[in-house]
Amino acid sequence: MTWTPERVETLKSLWAEGLTASQVAKALTGTTRNAVLGQVFKHGLQRGGKRTGGRPKGKTTSHVVGAAPRFCPADRAALRVVELPVVSCAPPSLSISLLALDTGMCRWPSGEGAGATFCGHPVMAGKPYCGGHCAAAYAPAKRPVYVPGHGRVRKAGVNWPVSLEIAA
Repeated sequence: MTWTPERVETLKSLWAEGLTASQVAKALTGTTRNAVLGQVFKHGLQRGGKRTGGRPKGKTTSHVVGAAPRFCPADRAALRVVELPVVSCAPPSLSISLLALDTGMCRWPSGEGAGATFCGHPVMAGKPYCGGHCAAAYAPAKRPVYVPGHGRVRKAGVNWPVSLEIAA
């Protein structure tokens, strides 16, 4: 199918009448809705007339039955900030360089680039890390948790804020 000047003029007139792209495609047999939309975009056509199809205009809302109420910013006054403790069960790093790292030493890195060092404490059997770093590396999966104020369920332990606001 090629777009002859006559077909383009027919498209322009039907589009100006307010027909949808699907209706124009049916009127111009042998073409698709997407081809019509491509020509509309190419020629910069504006919608004219009253629409004869498509979705009805007006405010449409969707309601979810049994949904939790949304967090309202006005409720912030009833919240208090609770600092989360930073828990570190790993022993302090021995700062072993890569060249000095040997089998049986914890390979948990600290630092970046050329100045990176490793923990160096004795590893757990069958693991590349010491007990403290194994606890951090192999943390058990947690259930998703609802975080107040975010309005959605987040994975536990992922992108947690430093503090959470808890209802008083």
